[in-house]
Amino acid sequence: MKIGIIGAGHIGGTLTRRLRALGHDVAVANSRGPETLGKLAAETGAHAVTVREAARRASRLGASRRCAAEGRASVGMTRRAAHPPSGRARTG
Repeated sequence: MKIGIIGAGHIGGTLTRRLRALGHDVAVANSRGPETLGKLAAETGAHAVTVREAARRASRLGASRRCAAEGRASVGMTRRAAHPPSGRARTG
């Protein structure tokens, strides 16, 4: 499965490591850009990409972030929305 992970801190890095160990094709991104993800990419075999590219190439997308004010982390996973072949939005 092609999975995009947005966020490469403790949680995003752990997700990347675990999903790669399970054999998934993982693209990882962060707000600082793919050039800052070289170590994680080399360690795991994941693709270091931009946030836009992670969202574009993945069939499943995960985002992780730390909420400093609340002292907790947040993680969400979603399916990528399927678009009609014509590229036009469906109505009715």
